Amino acid sequence: MNELESRVAIDQIMFRGAAICGCPLPQTELFATYIAEEIKKYILDFGYGELTLDEIVLAFRINVGGRIKNSLGEDLICVDFYGHAINVSFIGKILSNYLVIRKSLDTRILNLLDGY
Repeated sequence: MNELESRVAIDQIMFRGAAICGCPLPQTELFATYIAEEIKKYILDFGYGELTLDEIVLAFRINVGGRIKNSLGEDLICVDFYGHAINVSFIGKILSNYLVIRKSLDTRILNLLDGY
């Protein structure tokens, strides 16, 4: 993914995330640029680089759904928005919950394929 495609994807994460969760967008282009750069670094540096844009948007949608359960049936805590604009901490917590769900589903599928 080149730099322009990457920025468009990060902008979509910010806009779609804000639309789904009802959080404000950055008020200036400079602030939006900094947030976009930090979101990109976070996704790439903290193990979320394999997620597609669709999965990241799905993570926001799942978070709005109320109760989220992990593979053991325990409730995961939905992430409430806090701050003045969409931010890395908010997105990171949503993605963390999503990966718990995704890894659980991946394990279930692998077990079914292996006959367990």
